[in-house]
Amino acid sequence: MWRGDWAGPEQRGKDTDAIYNTLDIGETNSLLRKYNVAYIYIGVVEVHEYSNEGLSKFDLYPEDYPLVYDKQAVRIYKVASTPTPAP
Repeated sequence: MWRGDWAGPEQRGKDTDAIYNTLDIGETNSLLRKYNVAYIYIGVVEVHEYSNEGLSKFDLYPEDYPLVYDKQAVRIYKVASTPTPAP
């Protein structure tokens, strides 16, 4: 059972939602750096839980998020070490 306060896990959940849903690429990049994310996984659950617009942003920036896996309803993107700054 979790014995700490819920602020940490709750914030991480909110940040995860933002990574997948936001259309703001600057916010996405900032949160990915905050958690040192190396790969972005989009499967059945993510497609069901998050907006299509938010998920499709990873295809709009292939230099920042190259697609490394695309099979059986799963897409995995690698996060570039230095993403393009937001416009």
